[in-house]
Amino acid sequence: MAAASFSEITNKSQMTGESAVSGRFEARPLYAVLFVTLTLNSLSSGIALFFSDNQAEFTANLFGINAIIWFALFAILKLGLDRQQSRPIDHYDGIVIGLSVAIMLLPVKAFSIFLLPVLAIYILWRSTTETDDRRMGIVALALSGPAFWGPSTQALFGQEITKIETKLLSAVTNLRAEGNVFYNIDGETLVIASGCSSFANVTLAFLLVTTFWQMMGLKNDRQLVGSIACAVVAVIIINSARLAVLGFYPEQFDFWHEGIGRTYFMWSMLVATALIAMIGVSRAAPRQI
Repeated sequence: MAAASFSEITNKSQMTGESAVSGRFEARPLYAVLFVTLTLNSLSSGIALFFSDNQAEFTANLFGINAIIWFALFAILKLGLDRQQSRPIDHYDGIVIGLSVAIMLLPVKAFSIFLLPVLAIYILWRSTTETDDRRMGIVALALSGPAFWGPSTQALFGQEITKIETKLLSAVTNLRAEGNVFYNIDGETLVIASGCSSFANVTLAFLLVTTFWQMMGLKNDRQLVGSIACAVVAVIIINSARLAVLGFYPEQFDFWHEGIGRTYFMWSMLVATALIAMIGVSRAAPRQI
């Protein structure tokens, strides 16, 4: 029998090495950890406040990170670590993961924010339908809403969005409005800035419903779209109610704008969105099983 050539031996050893690496590392758990790290790195300014003098207050406020985002991060880890076996990593994954880690190490938070949706789209492209890889990618893409798509949209079209909300508020309450400014019952002007807009909460509502759906392993169908639409409408109604209260009770402005009253409305949005998500899941689950 002829002796094997040097190139054949080299190719065989390379294939054996790749198999060993592939068998040792699965793609989805690595990407799950990467998604969580990217998100926390994107929100690092809020986390950094934990190390200020108000540590107890910031701990109570979940380190300045919305509860829905924490839930989505939990879902990504759950999908990434606890379920069906994932495909082994290949050299494309090695390049993507290496570049992602290098970008995260750069002292520019915007890079991590932009990388989150890009990486989610890459996962969706590499995954197949109804797998945990696909579900994790969907949650990660929805997570990029509060981190990337929402702020970017507000930066580009924030004034137009607040003008629409002001017109809606005026139509419902009969309070006079011009542009993104409306007048309370005393005739004082109130400006609806991006921080008062319901758009940021819309992205969170989308994230919460989507995360519920993927965690339950349901198909992405019209029922999901309907639940998201209901959650978005609920958020807009609750935020508009808060703005109306500011217009009708100007003497309680501080209470409803920055005080406990604002917290009431924020929790109302969270509870309403969670209820809509759970109702949608409970109706869709028997039909899909």
